[in-house]
Amino acid sequence: MQLVRFYEINIFLDPSLNESSYRAKIDSYIKGLSKYGPIKIVDIKTRFEPAYPIKKKQLVTWCSLLFSTVYGQAVEEIKKQFLIDENVLRFLIVKLSKKEVLKLNEKSEFEEKAISYWKETVN
Repeated sequence: MQLVRFYEINIFLDPSLNESSYRAKIDSYIKGLSKYGPIKIVDIKTRFEPAYPIKKKQLVTWCSLLFSTVYGQAVEEIKKQFLIDENVLRFLIVKLSKKEVLKLNEKSEFEEKAISYWKETVN
């Protein structure tokens, strides 16, 4: 049996993107990741003011995603996509522990879906 790993992905996009553009960007990332496992949008904030400027931008569009996978190359693939994309100002990918996953109410439901998805896929 393979070990399911859970990740939280935070993406900071250029605020000059209009709504349809940043939605298309996020959808392309989700499409790329969905072949490796379930993914869920947790939150999107437009015109978000971070604690400090990111690449001289006072405002950013911020997106938080939850992702689970058994494939290690999925994280490397999404990193490459973020580094190539000039509209991504910064990104953060955090591997979550089981305790962190269960602490958050919505993530425990996500975990159940992810485990059932992998049981169906592996068998």
